[in-house]
Amino acid sequence: MVDEAQPASESTVPAPKGKALWRVLGGIFYLHLASLVLLVIAYYAGATFLGNLNDTIVGWVGWHYLVLLGILSACALQPEEQRREWFTPWVKFFISVQVAVVTLILLATISIIGTVLQQENIGDIGDNLTLFQQFFGDAGRARRAFDISDKIGFFNLYHTWYFYALLGLLSTSLIVCSLRRLPQTWRIMAHPKVELDESGFKASPNRRSLSMRPAGAEAGEAVKAILRKGGFRLRESERDGVRYLFGQKGAYSRLGIYTTHFSIIMIFIGGIIGSVYGFKGYMQITEGETSSQFALRGVEQKIGRLPFEVRCDDFTVENYPGSGRPKDFFSQLTVIDGARRCPRRRSRSTAPSSTAASGSTSRATATPAAG
Repeated sequence: MVDEAQPASESTVPAPKGKALWRVLGGIFYLHLASLVLLVIAYYAGATFLGNLNDTIVGWVGWHYLVLLGILSACALQPEEQRREWFTPWVKFFISVQVAVVTLILLATISIIGTVLQQENIGDIGDNLTLFQQFFGDAGRARRAFDISDKIGFFNLYHTWYFYALLGLLSTSLIVCSLRRLPQTWRIMAHPKVELDESGFKASPNRRSLSMRPAGAEAGEAVKAILRKGGFRLRESERDGVRYLFGQKGAYSRLGIYTTHFSIIMIFIGGIIGSVYGFKGYMQITEGETSSQFALRGVEQKIGRLPFEVRCDDFTVENYPGSGRPKDFFSQLTVIDGARRCPRRRSRSTAPSSTAASGSTSRATATPAAG
């Protein structure tokens, strides 16, 4: 039996005295928010002339976001009576269920579009034009749909600003919502309200009344024995001649939702880091040769270089029994990192290699030597 309206305990982070500090934090918050918006505009609108500065801007965006998140987290931890400041609308916005539902629907929609349409870092986006022609049945309408989709980023969805914005919005919502409820959850776990009056008991959705023949202390001991047998941790109190017993077990299970939220956020962080700094490419190595160059997957097919070398020692073809049709391709690869040589690994030439560096995933394609 828990009273949700019980006053804040010492576990709640106290609010700073006076409004001056909150006004300063408010100024810092809006300053970083404006800077974040300008940096995002500069990154996507000026990507053609910023050159290598784009990587620096990505770091600045991350820094401003962390500052904003830190301020919102501190605001979410404040007790209810302190939430009449400038940050109240922001906290209410991020803990709103409607905001979370709409964000999840938009992310699901983007994922569906990204699955149906060929993405430029995976294959040839020209296949999408064929798909539009099959859908519309008209070459002109298909071309217009193709051009519009290209301009709004449908062929590179997982690198668009609105995809990152939705991930950031959902992550912020999870963090603020978790911190908003964490003090109260911890208070219920560590210092539950033992003395519950009659009206509070009747208002509880989970309650049961028992009639027992023993009276007074005997009835109390009987109830305690039943609760202990059920594995409950007991707390008891007495006021105005009334004895109160409170049993609780599995209290730490209340923290399960926070573990789930943290796991989702870590997945988002890993996805964003891989999307911004990661890359994928192909390597084509002739049998007996060594190479560190690979072709980046995408429209432009840029050439990259790995910090190590890969040597193709052997290449074999496995055919179907009784026919000359190829069934599988295998290559024997050796990774050379300076003076150190990793053990040879036999792998399928059509399957990703397990060797990765700097967040990259390389796909080795080996071909037999001529003759």
